[in-house]
Amino acid sequence: MKRLFLLFSITLLTYIIYYDLKVGTIPKQEAEEIMTTSQPVKSERKQSYKEIRVQDGESVLMIINKVNGHSIPVPLETAAGDFEKLNPGSKANNILTGNSYKFPLYE
Repeated sequence: MKRLFLLFSITLLTYIIYYDLKVGTIPKQEAEEIMTTSQPVKSERKQSYKEIRVQDGESVLMIINKVNGHSIPVPLETAAGDFEKLNPGSKANNILTGNSYKFPLYE
């Protein structure tokens, strides 16, 4: 009787492990339940900008904030990306004091 119980337990345990690895026990999210954010359609118009010489202690986001009236109406990643588009070869996190850069203007 003990051997039968042990065989049944091992068989059940093997099936549970197989089921868990093959099918899983965590419910899957359906595609319609996953919320995605859509990016606004960007027009092909020229980005307006203002060219400014960087002073000591300033960052790209500080200057963009200053030239846009102390508010940035777009996400920070978008503002940094727009800066890098206007200044090819320059990274938003690596600007040099004393150099002039183009900073995007937003309406």
